[in-house]
Amino acid sequence: MSMDLRAALAWIAGWALGGVAIAFAVAFATDVLDFGPLLLQSVALAEVLGLSILASTRGLFRYFGHFPTTIRLAAQGVTLFTATLLGSIVVFFLQPLFFVANPKLMGTLVLANAVLAVVVGTTLHAYNSMKRQLERSYALLAEKEALERELSFAREVQQGLLPRTAPAVPGLEVEGTCIPAIGVGGDLFDWFELDEARLGLAIADVSGKGIAAALHAASLHSALRGAAGPEFSPAEAADRLNRWLYGTSDHAR
Repeated sequence: MSMDLRAALAWIAGWALGGVAIAFAVAFATDVLDFGPLLLQSVALAEVLGLSILASTRGLFRYFGHFPTTIRLAAQGVTLFTATLLGSIVVFFLQPLFFVANPKLMGTLVLANAVLAVVVGTTLHAYNSMKRQLERSYALLAEKEALERELSFAREVQQGLLPRTAPAVPGLEVEGTCIPAIGVGGDLFDWFELDEARLGLAIADVSGKGIAAALHAASLHSALRGAAGPEFSPAEAADRLNRWLYGTSDHAR
């Protein structure tokens, strides 16, 4: 048996029990002699109301969401009360003679069910609204956690591209660090031991922040490694890198 079918059967059974309870309460308060017709009317009315509440909370109430709180609650109450009256008309045709012969008794029954419908309907709608809000919050939280995991992985990759050890230069201490503003970014630095007497240093900053800038920085870092070398002067390395950037960039931006 599917979950939806079990929920529907539980909903029907719950309203049937509610109708039985209301019938006993009305019979106790009014000392009705013919309990059978009263029980049938009460259970039938409760089931009609149960279906009306389900249809209202799942369908009609969504159109009241943009109203102010006071107007929205009033519209929900009017909708549920109207469903009670319409349900009473439907139930009337089950035993019209009993309905006509006991107007006060049936009025009490309708009023009790109307109050129950308003209370249950507004409570169910509030529960459904809270459930949807929690589901949206959970989805946003899961999306945020997935993004944070991606950023963490990107940060590890980016940090792995930076120099891990400082070059040994007699008489000179060289250190470098890169701390992105939002985990990953477009900043990078590198050094190149060209020969025993020369050390090449590179510092770059890609415009923007985040993963897009980090990807450009990683590509630039690879190109920089290929453009610089002991056989090229700084001017030649800059020219080679500039040609690469021009050939791989989007000129429309």
